[in-house]
Amino acid sequence: MQLYSPALVAALAASSLAVVSCQTTPAPTPAAAANGATYKMTPVRVIHARIQNDAPKWDEEAKQLYTSYAKNFTQGYQMALDGVNTASVEGALVYMQSEGIDVTHQSTKCERKNKMAYVVFYDVTFAQPNATLAQYQEAGEHLEYGPYLSFDGGKCTEAGDESPKDCLMMNGEKNTADIGPFVGMKTDDDPRAPYPDALWFSLPSSCPTMGWKDQKADCRAKSHRVICGPDETPDGVNCIFKYKILGYLGLDDLVGITAEGKYQDYKEFCEAGNIEFKTDGSGALTESIEFWKDPKDKDANKKRAEKMLEAYDDLVQGKSTINTVVPKEIAAHFEALPKPETLAEANPPCYKNAFQCATKSCKRTGYSQMCVTCSDESSGCTAPPSEYTFPTLAKAVAPVTGSSSSAQSGRGDGSGASAKSDKVASGNSDKDTPSKKSGSSAGNAKSNAAPMTRGYASAAAVALALFASLAGSM
Repeated sequence: MQLYSPALVAALAASSLAVVSCQTTPAPTPAAAANGATYKMTPVRVIHARIQNDAPKWDEEAKQLYTSYAKNFTQGYQMALDGVNTASVEGALVYMQSEGIDVTHQSTKCERKNKMAYVVFYDVTFAQPNATLAQYQEAGEHLEYGPYLSFDGGKCTEAGDESPKDCLMMNGEKNTADIGPFVGMKTDDDPRAPYPDALWFSLPSSCPTMGWKDQKADCRAKSHRVICGPDETPDGVNCIFKYKILGYLGLDDLVGITAEGKYQDYKEFCEAGNIEFKTDGSGALTESIEFWKDPKDKDANKKRAEKMLEAYDDLVQGKSTINTVVPKEIAAHFEALPKPETLAEANPPCYKNAFQCATKSCKRTGYSQMCVTCSDESSGCTAPPSEYTFPTLAKAVAPVTGSSSSAQSGRGDGSGASAKSDKVASGNSDKDTPSKKSGSSAGNAKSNAAPMTRGYASAAAVALALFASLAGSM
């Protein structure tokens, strides 16, 4: 991905604010009415992580952290997770270890890939559209999720220049069934960094078949809305996820480069002739600092992830002995990561959202809260009530060849009802729109009807084009 430049950041901030000022009140559309239409996936709270090159800032009015590449919280909230990939907390270091630190493959001397410098923790709540559940539930690869899709610059890149069918179906493009936008997931099995419970997630943009620079106002206005407002509950109809940044760690502190005050950062450490991580080109480690020893050993990697969690916990509690990167006044606002057990107690039992768990015991695992079927009645396993039956969800159906892609015979709520432009989660609240107090579509979407959010001016295209030049993280 390309990296951010100060000039583009400043221009992006101005353009994004112009876009926010052009919003209009969304026009509601009729609620779905068909078999399964009364069902909605119960929202699930999970914790994700991202390796990034920007340290989040604090917004005193919103009382939240937001990306430092935005001018304010409103803008930053829409930007940070718009068409990106994230990782499970347990696998947060996979990307850095496998792609970011090997000097053998370093494109710029003494610079990690994409200038990675922080690991940021995200509190994410999501709910999938019914049609997503109907489309993928029988495969059962990852319960509650759609397939993982790689995003680069806001665009699905799984199939090179051509968007994969799963991506096309998010908005029913090219005569595909319209299943609505969805959060995707896959297991990470990179042999360069085998971490237990490592997962990748995909969080789509409203126009996932286009890069940010090509996502014009008309596309976003016609497409499904993806990101909910900060205070809005995802329901898979009006929007599919919301998030909050809990805090972050400086990677140089974590790996020990800044220990004892000898080096200020990785660049200084490297320019002094030191090596963080080096292989012989075939993947065999030849040299590294202590933190990265035994990179292909699962137990060693598990301990690395545990050290990361311990370091963050110390920072939250104000007793960190390694922090040189995070300002104390910022760290004072950090929130502890909820324990997986705490998340599981508050989240819905798997049988409410996962077709496979309606007939067998399942449990939630890890910070990602992934549902897995149980082979025995082990701790945390929950069996469905004897009388429980998972609702029948209608699959979205592709339109008849030759018809308009906006006239779907099956829509993203899984209702099977005909809809012209009242797509599930339709409209948009991506990169530049709702704020916590703006009275935007995010705040107004409270009925079961799917709102159509419109009002993007040409400034949106400018903002998105600039943001396309700014991506510098996972």
